[in-house]
Amino acid sequence: MPEGNSHSAEAWLSRNLVGPTPAQGTSPADVLNRCFRLSVLPVVLAISAVLVAVMWYREEQLGLITWADRIGYPLLLMVTSVGAVLLKTRPASLRAVMAMVFFAYVIHLLAVYYSEMAGRWLTGNSSSYELTILALWLPLGYVGSFVFFSPRTALLASLGLFAAIAWPQLVLLAVVSDPVARQVAIAILISQPVYIASLWGEGMLKAHTKGMQDLARSMTAAATIDPLMGVANRRAVVQVLERLTQNPQDPVRPLALMLLDVDRFKAINDTHGHAVGDEVLVTLSRQVNAHLRSTDLLGRWGGEEFVIIALDQTPAQAVEMADRLRAVLEATPFPQVGTVTVSIGVTGHIPGERFDTAINRADDALYKAKQQGRNRVEGLFGEA
Repeated sequence: MPEGNSHSAEAWLSRNLVGPTPAQGTSPADVLNRCFRLSVLPVVLAISAVLVAVMWYREEQLGLITWADRIGYPLLLMVTSVGAVLLKTRPASLRAVMAMVFFAYVIHLLAVYYSEMAGRWLTGNSSSYELTILALWLPLGYVGSFVFFSPRTALLASLGLFAAIAWPQLVLLAVVSDPVARQVAIAILISQPVYIASLWGEGMLKAHTKGMQDLARSMTAAATIDPLMGVANRRAVVQVLERLTQNPQDPVRPLALMLLDVDRFKAINDTHGHAVGDEVLVTLSRQVNAHLRSTDLLGRWGGEEFVIIALDQTPAQAVEMADRLRAVLEATPFPQVGTVTVSIGVTGHIPGERFDTAINRADDALYKAKQQGRNRVEGLFGEA
């Protein structure tokens, strides 16, 4: 049987009932954030493409377009349109599209800005229309960086954009005596850091909230894992069984339950000590997990007793699987102990019955296996 089971009950449920689990190192919050971006950004980019086209048309009609806009508008129209299509057809391009859109916007913005500043330096004149438009659109460079990137990357990008905007204003302050022009330059130098600080604070708050959510999720996972063997504990097994047997939205699938108990485990503890007994349980759980399928879940039910939840198993398949596990464990050498055997009780869950009824039936089968001489498998299967 394939190896590679996850010992987490949450991951097992996600894999078998919800869908593929996130890649290692990716939290559910990350996946949700990515899905949100993939659903929202194509719409945002499509709307942006329309608005760019409208602005381009209106400024051409009114004779307000500059050389920078005449180059920049077609570029922005292409980038936003292509980006919207790529996000729909190739979701893996998300990061590349975000970077492409952001840098296209910033380059266009800075081209218009420097064009206006050059006009002011060289002729002393500049377009009041372009200055007004710049005042409206400059903060979007910071907003875009915090929407598209992590707080740290967004902060660096925003500081770089601010530096590109700030130094012409500093030069202006040094060479211009007009009080209004100087006050405008001071207002730009003061207002931009306020935008950056506000957005950075919001980004850090979201990052902190996400970190707390991930910590809470990790603590929940830790509370459902047996600390000795790293398998699901009884609490996690009960939660899985409740989900499998009580949620009408989940598809009905054949479900087998196996209770596995180490034969004469008290004698192992009495003879070799509890530390050796613990090693026996750890070795046993590793061996069992190595021979389970991705649709099987091993949990510690209590003491030296384990439960195995097996999806899509007929009664005959479940008994065969249990006997194969019994033989594997009997052939496994246990340091200081030698041969260790197990008895296994097997049953199937009848749709509509409480899970504890099925567990009790598996326990009766396990008792029968003990009574019949141990190191054996017994099955009890009720009628639907």
